[in-house]
Amino acid sequence: MYGQLTSEAPLPPAATVLLPAKAWSSNYTARPRDEVALGLRCLSEADALTCEAEAAKEATAGGRSAEEAPERFNEALMVWAVASALCDPNDARKAYFEFGDADVRRAFPPETLKHLFHELELAHLASSPVRPEASEEDLLDLADRLTDPEPFARLTPARAARLRRLLRFCLDELSEP
Repeated sequence: MYGQLTSEAPLPPAATVLLPAKAWSSNYTARPRDEVALGLRCLSEADALTCEAEAAKEATAGGRSAEEAPERFNEALMVWAVASALCDPNDARKAYFEFGDADVRRAFPPETLKHLFHELELAHLASSPVRPEASEEDLLDLADRLTDPEPFARLTPARAARLRRLLRFCLDELSEP
């Protein structure tokens, strides 16, 4: 799934995430005792297509009902995306886990998996050549919208939570020296 570059110099990951030991599954046999740095590389188009194809297979496997399939697809997509993105924190060419999705399923509880998926999403947003940067006018518009007493009232709870996470990320970035 991963292409190898010819350069000998380490390739830095798009992001690095520090996970405390408590973020790992309690029954994971290789659970670390201390905080661990994990690298995240951005997914290529080929990686993303592979993740979607594998998630689609899982969503329909085992005779799942039509109601179960979308939820299972989303869960599997997170697993495959995180498994594809996790890498050595010092070299994005080196996969973090030997067995990808199987290791991710064993190593992380659902909350940690969601956290890593959101960190991957932020890494993609931060480096995307197709997402425009906010202009001065955009920033003024955002400030106006956020002064509304209920800026998230018209959104679904999931969309509001996603936007709140992104805004928290913005606050964190603005707070760093």
